[in-house]
Amino acid sequence: MYFSISDGCFYDENIQKVIPKDSVEITKDEFRELLDGRDSGKKIIIGKSGKPQLVEGDKIVPTREEVDAQRLVAYANAFTGSDRYFAEAQRMEVMGEPGWEEVRAEGIKRFEAIQNEFPWPVTVSASDT
Repeated sequence: MYFSISDGCFYDENIQKVIPKDSVEITKDEFRELLDGRDSGKKIIIGKSGKPQLVEGDKIVPTREEVDAQRLVAYANAFTGSDRYFAEAQRMEVMGEPGWEEVRAEGIKRFEAIQNEFPWPVTVSASDT
């Protein structure tokens, strides 16, 4: 995993082919900690060590594009994503193997869980203020 200093985004070398040159490598534990911290209202900055760190700040609401990117990464995860279920179900159906419906149902369940993990940002309209 990498964190880009210039755009403040996370990158996974297994998914993205292009990683910004200013990115710093982080562990999966650091990624989870940074993501959880950002979700709880902290800001990610680059510390003196050159590594990203959390500081207190206003809650950052992700953009629709950021949520969409997070969902796409989650769907494609080889171990926990939904895409693997859909690919397996499709292969099974084409090959005439039984049980593809159950595999597809698991894919739908995981797809919906990912959408719940990464909800669309709530925007406040002018009439709400």
